Amino acid sequence: PVQTELSRFKPQYFLPAVLPGYTGDPNEVHPGYELRASPVHITFSTGYVPPGFFTCLATAVATNPNFELSFDDYFAASAIHSKSIYRNRVYFSYGCPSDNFVLTDINEAIQVDVMRYVPENSHPVPFKTVCQNIMKLLEECCQKVEDTLTLYHNGSNADRSSRRVQYMCQCSRSSEVHYIKNIDAEKQICSEFVHCKMESIPRRLTINELMWFKKISARESNDDQQEVMLTIANLVDIIRVLEKSNFQNQKWRKLGLYLGLIHPELKTIEDNYPRDAERCLEECLAEWLKNDTEATWEKLAIAVGEAGEKSAATYI
Repeated sequence: PVQTELSRFKPQYFLPAVLPGYTGDPNEVHPGYELRASPVHITFSTGYVPPGFFTCLATAVATNPNFELSFDDYFAASAIHSKSIYRNRVYFSYGCPSDNFVLTDINEAIQVDVMRYVPENSHPVPFKTVCQNIMKLLEECCQKVEDTLTLYHNGSNADRSSRRVQYMCQCSRSSEVHYIKNIDAEKQICSEFVHCKMESIPRRLTINELMWFKKISARESNDDQQEVMLTIANLVDIIRVLEKSNFQNQKWRKLGLYLGLIHPELKTIEDNYPRDAERCLEECLAEWLKNDTEATWEKLAIAVGEAGEKSAATYI
């Protein structure tokens, strides 16, 4: 058992064996968060969480000085207290002001969710940094659990399972749980395209997915690598990125101006495709790619931001 700090006079204990099991949606968390990272799964080659692994992991995390078991007013409310603490779903807090994260045993994997309930500008540490720090500490705890279980089994390789961190894909094609392909948190560049089994065309990471990866450009990751120049062949990729970022097609004209297109070119596009903002945006981008021999993602992001689409610019 792990002693908690719920009361200094009446110590409470976390006893997984006697707690009820959580059977709800693993993605359901306390509402009201300002930021939330996309879920991460700790998977095992056996296809299921090894017996005892989740309990040992929860214990290792709870005893780590960087974490605290979370029994705040919401979870301790008398009306739902008995329904909020489970043997296969544990809530923790990290840092000050604290961010919340949840570990859930979903049988085939352990799901990790991280949320921030205060505005980003009022917290001294960026949420992205917190997510990455939590994952590093979880990796240390997982390794500790593996060492403990190996010792418990006298070093036997029986029932040994290799472990892997997988990032749930948030593409809009399917609600089926699947993962981003061939992605490494240490090597992934936030500006690079990613793949999944549901999407035939590569895409960029969503804002929630970005929280797990270092925000560096291809140039920063490799001094010898030149920034990729965009051509008309990248038109479809650009359109898909703008769609994913929820860029408003009606702002195509303003975007064109910030991309350097002149008034006659924009007027011609508007006259050729009246009241068709989507086609106008496509023609505007095509004109830019054909005329600007130094077109880059950075230029596009700056222009999108100047057009008033700050969130879309951040996504790009």
